[in-house]
Amino acid sequence: MNSPTPVQYSINIVFLVGFSIILLLVLLAASITLYHLAQINKEVNQIVNINSRKTESLQIMRDAMRERQVSLRDMIIHSDPFDRDHDWQRHNTSAEKFLMARDQLISLGFTEAERREYDILREKVTKGGLLQVKIIELMIEGGDIGNIEQLFQDAFKAQQNAFMQMDKLFAIQRATTREALDKTQRSYQFVTQLTFIFGVATIVLGLFIAAAVISRNNHQLRLIQQYQDHLEEQVDQRTKELQTINKELLSYNHSLAHDLRTPVRAIMSFSQILQDDLKDVLTKEQAYDFERIINASDRMHTLIDDILNLAKITRSELILTNVEISSMANQINQELSAAYPNHQVDVEIEKGLRVMGDKSQIRVLLDNLFSNAWKFTRDQQSPKIKL
Repeated sequence: MNSPTPVQYSINIVFLVGFSIILLLVLLAASITLYHLAQINKEVNQIVNINSRKTESLQIMRDAMRERQVSLRDMIIHSDPFDRDHDWQRHNTSAEKFLMARDQLISLGFTEAERREYDILREKVTKGGLLQVKIIELMIEGGDIGNIEQLFQDAFKAQQNAFMQMDKLFAIQRATTREALDKTQRSYQFVTQLTFIFGVATIVLGLFIAAAVISRNNHQLRLIQQYQDHLEEQVDQRTKELQTINKELLSYNHSLAHDLRTPVRAIMSFSQILQDDLKDVLTKEQAYDFERIINASDRMHTLIDDILNLAKITRSELILTNVEISSMANQINQELSAAYPNHQVDVEIEKGLRVMGDKSQIRVLLDNLFSNAWKFTRDQQSPKIKL
């Protein structure tokens, strides 16, 4: 399995960093969007809650004012003390409800426009309340019914004016609520547009990173291809140089071997002739020296033949086959027996030996092995060769 190259590691790091940046940007955009949407939702809920409570308080104040006016009218109409006492309790209860609703409305706060309208409403409510107090005082003192009815009509008009002012306050509250909701809607649209822009920017950044990585990858691949082409050219050039050198060496070896064969053969032949001519007058040491010269020449001749055979082998192409070497060894042994009739060697060759190799080179190998074995055992008694 191929290990990742430094270029692949670099590309993987760029991909990882780019993906991390995009992921962080997406998470940041989602977090900002969710935060702003939560804030907008909180503001909307707060606006709706506050204005609902304001509307409820104003409605309670309106109902309480109407109930006070009705209970005051009933007090004027009823002459029975029990009925008047019941009407008086209704009047006081309505006043308490009005005050509680007013305090709640004040606690919720006002805008500047609401504060102006509320101050006007408070003046008109106070005016109607003072007229109702005068009516009650006249009723307790047993005042003139005509004055009481006149004051009741004035109080009724004051209450109607207060209702009209309350309607204005209702309208301002609705406008304020609508304005607040419009503001939150604009905020929502802004957040949505900002999120969209952020998303588009993230996509563009992702495409830019991908394009940069692809461009870098293509550049690195081009550099690698150029480097590989350069290496292949160098390998081809070196291979051609080596082949040329090998051919020159082989040619030189072949020429040298041929040039050496003739003088070596001459030394060997003249040494044998001299040995035969002078064998009757040579001392034992001189005969031994002649034998050493002849053996050395023979070994030199064998080395030259080996060099020539090696040159032939290196020039030929290897053809691998299943070669039966037992019969080949027997044939070589027979040739050596004929070449050395006075040299008795006990040769033992196992039958059925097979090897995978080039047949011609195996023949050369066995020929050299057996030849050396026969030559270098001539001075031994009962030599044995085993294959």
